[in-house]
Amino acid sequence: MARRVTDKDIREMLEAYALCGSYQGVADATGWSVSTVRKYLNMEHPFDTAPTHEKSEFNIEIPSMEDIVRQLTGKQKLSTLTPAELKEVKDIQKGMIV
Repeated sequence: MARRVTDKDIREMLEAYALCGSYQGVADATGWSVSTVRKYLNMEHPFDTAPTHEKSEFNIEIPSMEDIVRQLTGKQKLSTLTPAELKEVKDIQKGMIV
């Protein structure tokens, strides 16, 4: 007596097809013939629809780099120059101004 395809078998075919994407791959995975796989995968089934997801908008304010650094380090600024370093930077800047 011939085997009959059950809803469970069809679900397994659908899952296998989602993984491998070919009728032959489904046939190899499930033991059904390629013609049987093709027949049942081309039918509409109440359980073969992919779950729908509601579209949601990305609605978040992106913090500034300064805020990120503050959160990560607990400091207001990433670095602070010493008075000597600040004087050196100003001297360099003076030399650049023409």
